[in-house]
Amino acid sequence: MTLSFVIVPLATLIIVQIIKGTLHGLKNKFSWRDFFSPGGMPSSHTALVVCLATLIGYYQGLNSAAFAIAMVLAILIIWDAGVLRRIIGKHASFINKTVHLLTPADGAKYEFLEERIGHTFWEIIWGFVAGLAIPALYILFLQ
Repeated sequence: MTLSFVIVPLATLIIVQIIKGTLHGLKNKFSWRDFFSPGGMPSSHTALVVCLATLIGYYQGLNSAAFAIAMVLAILIIWDAGVLRRIIGKHASFINKTVHLLTPADGAKYEFLEERIGHTFWEIIWGFVAGLAIPALYILFLQ
């Protein structure tokens, strides 16, 4: 095994997180926290697992067991990021609104829940594109 199976996906994750934090900072007030928070454009979860599957598919073949495992992992992670965590974000939003309806004394007992947790369809698509493009650039120019 070469370290490229670890380094390139981690570099992809870092690049996508920088893009995500920058885009969110341009739309809203800049915060270092945005570089480390879940959710947002593009999906770093998607980029990471697609990058890994791309590298394994290229180096070990599309018929390899490692590629099959990477694909199953990618499907699970993308579904989790796009469906499950998005539902959790909607629940957090509902809970936050419900707590806001309480009296200030009762509402102060509850912590504000993060609502930007999951990803939209387009955030996943752009994460998928990044997860293909970054390893392709590595294969073409840095290998």
